[in-house]
Amino acid sequence: MSAISWEQDHAERMNAPLVTQLIRDAVPAIRFTEWRMERVDEGGAASLLPLNDATTNQHGTHQATLLALAADYTGGAAVAGLIRGVPVIGIHPQLDDQGMALWLLDFHMKYLEPSTTDLTIRGAVPAEQHARIRSKYAAGDTVVVTVPMEFVSSEGTLIAEGQFTYFLKQNNRLAPTKPGARVNALYAHRSKASARLIAGLRALETQSPSARFLDPWAAQMAGGHGLMLARRFSEWLPELPEMVAARTLDVDQALDDSFEQVVLLGAGFDMRPFRAAAHAAVFELDFAHMHEERARLLATLHGLPPVPRTVVPADLRLQGVDEALAKSSFEPSRPTLFVLEGVSMYQRVEDLAKIVASVARLLKHQNSRLWLDLVSRSVVERSTGFHAAERFVDGMRRLGEPFILGFDDPRPFFAEHGLTVARHISSGHYRPRGEDSALFGLYGFWHLAPSALPTSTETTA
Repeated sequence: MSAISWEQDHAERMNAPLVTQLIRDAVPAIRFTEWRMERVDEGGAASLLPLNDATTNQHGTHQATLLALAADYTGGAAVAGLIRGVPVIGIHPQLDDQGMALWLLDFHMKYLEPSTTDLTIRGAVPAEQHARIRSKYAAGDTVVVTVPMEFVSSEGTLIAEGQFTYFLKQNNRLAPTKPGARVNALYAHRSKASARLIAGLRALETQSPSARFLDPWAAQMAGGHGLMLARRFSEWLPELPEMVAARTLDVDQALDDSFEQVVLLGAGFDMRPFRAAAHAAVFELDFAHMHEERARLLATLHGLPPVPRTVVPADLRLQGVDEALAKSSFEPSRPTLFVLEGVSMYQRVEDLAKIVASVARLLKHQNSRLWLDLVSRSVVERSTGFHAAERFVDGMRRLGEPFILGFDDPRPFFAEHGLTVARHISSGHYRPRGEDSALFGLYGFWHLAPSALPTSTETTA
């Protein structure tokens, strides 16, 4: 937790106009009501829910459920104000994994009379709890806070009252600390959301009249949630669907008949084993909770071709790829394609180094390869000069999935781990010839081979 003063924190993170704008951006429904935050203090907040056409029912009184919605964000601001200098995931942009996970657990409300004026909503964390909350949060513990709320008309009448209970914890403490440990629901949700987003983008490509690949199961794997995320993120970065299509094509094309094994490092909801890898033995590495969700979804699909798949529960933050595969039927001596897709940009450099090094130890065949995608450093630093790219990065930061790693030139990094570049192309490689690909050049695909073994000629496009 930052040692900055409340005055600085209020100016930079928790002042009412800023919090209003951030919440309106994150929650379209609340933006539509013209709700606004009026005041944020350390442990307290007040907001205003106007009486207007968007907020009222057929009787001209506030819709009761909107009171709860407005109170949720008012109470959340009161809690967030206690923890100075820490951005709230989903509201504030995240630069790393040090943000605050804040979630409404439960609420109870008692409605006393109809609300027929602008409504002030006030919440305050009891002062005697402030020190305990700050101490537990700083220690990385789970904190549960109940905030009493009151709803007062412009005439001073108490319209309703309630209690809103919140969960808060350091984001980097949500992840399991050992294999097999219980997974926090918020951590599981974020990993599923990312997988659904990519499945949704593949579904949109499949549905396009000019589709460059077909994934007939992507829409079902994505579900409504994934398709909604795909549409939203495509609005932020219109080039995103084309970039994901390019990386899908590049891996599909790399997966030729010379590979006898394929290792998906973070299988998510990828249907590549059934689309493009039916000739090879497939090893799917991912979190146990992701495998459970994947199995549930696969059981709903029909017409899947038989594929020799091995499911390998693994948390690559806690164990190497070689360790995860040790008890499986994987054979390092056979030609293998390792696929690390859509992962690198979310890693610290030391964490990516562990993954890459553990894969390098398994590249025992001269034709084995590691495929991975990387963004440039300018993407992470928001210095690309492309407004759409920076808007997309901002969106990922608000979602709590910030890009934290990019490379100007990753070759020295690869060389440190005994790898050489067999092939490198930009995501613009698959675009129609002659179109501007400057933005696409910020995102590329790397095919890596062991340095001690002969490789093909590197190409860049």
